[in-house]
Amino acid sequence: MHVERLAEVRDAFIFQCFTGFAYQDIYNLTRDSIVLVGTTRERWLLRKRGKTQVGEMVPILPIVDELIDKYRDHPYCITFDKLIPVNSNFRYNTYLKEIADLCDIRDITGSIRKLDTHDARHFFADIMLNNGVPLEDVSKMLGHKNIRTTMRYCRVRKSRISENVAKVRQKLFSKTGSLRRVA
Repeated sequence: MHVERLAEVRDAFIFQCFTGFAYQDIYNLTRDSIVLVGTTRERWLLRKRGKTQVGEMVPILPIVDELIDKYRDHPYCITFDKLIPVNSNFRYNTYLKEIADLCDIRDITGSIRKLDTHDARHFFADIMLNNGVPLEDVSKMLGHKNIRTTMRYCRVRKSRISENVAKVRQKLFSKTGSLRRVA
């Protein structure tokens, strides 16, 4: 992105995609939101979700760490003690639509995809759930009060089903296909 405002919105969206935080929550992230957890002193983002006041906690993935570092000296972040520069929700969503148009991001019908900030939460849940992170953990990271809310984010892929059934197949059947004795 050669346009600074669009690059910042792209980065904020990527930040959301790899933290699962809602717009309101990334808007309010400060340096105090970063805490060191456990004996390994792993960096996490911790805060209460603005919408529900339920705690959200997410380990900081490398791409998120890069974005935090990228904007460490950004004038907006310094002035307002923010982790990343974030526009108003209206501007943010408007610029996301512009990015989708510029990048020719399309939906299944072939129309330009209308990206919005909530898509990032769904993306986060999708990548976590389809890469082996338990539903209960994803629910906690998203700051949901009820696990049923998180279940609406589930889009189980055929590849995930195939991988999980392959594990069962390997435990129950030999390479020749005969049933193994299972205790």
